Amino acid sequence: MKQIASLCDHEPDTFPWHRLDRATVLALLEKLKQKGLADNTRNLYLSIIKGVTREAMLHQQMADHQFSLIEQIRAIKLQRLAVGRALHIDEIAKLIDHCLHDEGAAGVRDAALLAILFGCGPQTRGGGHH
Repeated sequence: MKQIASLCDHEPDTFPWHRLDRATVLALLEKLKQKGLADNTRNLYLSIIKGVTREAMLHQQMADHQFSLIEQIRAIKLQRLAVGRALHIDEIAKLIDHCLHDEGAAGVRDAALLAILFGCGPQTRGGGHH
């Protein structure tokens, strides 16, 4: 809340949260983008703003319509990492071989862990074999 208020040259306790409107929130989000904040961080700020304005509306310090317009601002859609692929047995063997050629006990440990992981196979969410 302090960051949001400071973007508008206020302190959190003097910021007129109940006077926020859709245009102001969109402008704040744009300022956050220009500052180089990550999408997740900007979504967090939007969530905080929505929570504060929801409380203002519930305490009748903000009109329902004004809150509704802010509530309709959508969070940034985030890209999910692509699903991996299964490794071929030759690739697994190369990984384990590479670990075994490392100096020290860490290489042997890593090779053993890989062998256990690949030997057990993929797990379902329930913990059983798939």
